[in-house]
Amino acid sequence: MKSGRRCRDKNAVEITGLTGIFDLFQEELCALFLEKYLLTITGFATFMILIPAACVLVVVWTFKRQEVLKRLAVKYVLLGLAIYLVVPASVKVSGLIEKTYQASIDSTIEAATGAKDEK
Repeated sequence: MKSGRRCRDKNAVEITGLTGIFDLFQEELCALFLEKYLLTITGFATFMILIPAACVLVVVWTFKRQEVLKRLAVKYVLLGLAIYLVVPASVKVSGLIEKTYQASIDSTIEAATGAKDEK
């Protein structure tokens, strides 16, 4: 009876270890897809809406010489670039955080592969 329980416990440890590995891969894939979609959406908003609107405002400003149009155009450009650069900057920051906790991640992977090898 005890050998059957020991086998089940061993299998549970192995499954738990593999779940940890799969969770890491799933998180990485989710992050990559999220980054891709955010870059697409923010890139569209910046280069198809905000920058062209700023260009139109600059053209109108050249004829009317109203300072508010120039300021609004500059704000549109800066807002668009800020929105577009937020995603790569956040990816860089998360990469730095990941490097900080790499030892913990490596020990989890080693424990999972060790449990698999014991089987």
